[in-house]
Amino acid sequence: MDFASLIEMSRKYGSDPEFVLAGGGNTSRKEGGAMAVKASGAALSDIDEDGFVLMDVGRLRALTQNIYPGGDDEREACAARDMMAARLDGQGEKRPSVECILHALFPQKYVLHVHPPLINGLTCGRDGAEAAAGLFSDVLDGFLWFPLIKPGLVLSKACADAFAGHNGRYGKYPSVVLLQNHGIFVAADDTEGIDRLMADAVRRVSSRVARRPDFTPVDGLYGTCQGDGSFGPPCQGDGSFGAELETLYGGVAKCLVNNEIARLVSSREAYAPLLRPFSPDHIVYCRAYPLFIEDADTMADGFAAYEARHGYKPKIVAVSGVGAFALGKDENEAGKAAELFTDAVKVAVYSESFGGPLHLPDDFTEFIVNWEIESYRQKQAFG
Repeated sequence: MDFASLIEMSRKYGSDPEFVLAGGGNTSRKEGGAMAVKASGAALSDIDEDGFVLMDVGRLRALTQNIYPGGDDEREACAARDMMAARLDGQGEKRPSVECILHALFPQKYVLHVHPPLINGLTCGRDGAEAAAGLFSDVLDGFLWFPLIKPGLVLSKACADAFAGHNGRYGKYPSVVLLQNHGIFVAADDTEGIDRLMADAVRRVSSRVARRPDFTPVDGLYGTCQGDGSFGPPCQGDGSFGAELETLYGGVAKCLVNNEIARLVSSREAYAPLLRPFSPDHIVYCRAYPLFIEDADTMADGFAAYEARHGYKPKIVAVSGVGAFALGKDENEAGKAAELFTDAVKVAVYSESFGGPLHLPDDFTEFIVNWEIESYRQKQAFG
């Protein structure tokens, strides 16, 4: 397997926050019946050869024909076992990305899967499917939209059927696949083709975006988020809210505020687009639900009530009229929560151009929360 071009492509997109944050996204390359796919928990930004798992393409494709138990836990456990068995010898304890079967279904040599906030404004918009059909109307032979479907084996089986149908209709497999509330896949036989497809998708979606997030810094006590979305010190001024949250959480609090966040935290109604998750990555790094505090004097009571209700502490706390705080046990964990929270803000704003925000339904959210594979990815990311 020649890893050089795969590593170069992976690092290029993995180091660009407009495409990949934290441990999100995955890539693959096929060669001679084998496929190198990103290992679960690895980061694309600095990935090397050890960050990939070598898999048998034929065995992975065959999994979509297997009969598995109907229950979520039993089905995914069996599928995970069979995915591990499809690894080539010498892979140690590395686990492949959960989307490895889907990567194998593409006949193209290279596959890139990312979650750009711009494109997820479309995939997480109420009118996303209709808008996408219009935006890609001239390239329907290479384009496929997928409605919301559980990731893992269920998605892979559905894609196998859809890909076969697409091939029967157009005489070729899709090269651009959009997944509702998830992200985008692009597939090509060389990395230049990957770049062209991704640039074209970004151009098409951008043409319909009416407003972009306003990350202009806000002067004041908690103005720590810069205009480009980067983060400054955890707190400014006396740091009273941040200090209280660090005590309540037992870790680090990063304060986030700019013009966009200030607008969102002006009231619970304004914050509604962020009260529920948009995608699996937001759940993994920010928890399923944030805590919104109406009155800063009730911070401790609100924090305790949240923990009692959910069984864990919040990762994102929004304080009305103040700003938002990303929490974690250390700088790394709090920083990743801050990145994904900012990503959710971008998605919320971009979704305004596609009918308004479309969140994950509660049953889907609970599936992600309790899915062992996502729990593993979370442990790898924060370990």
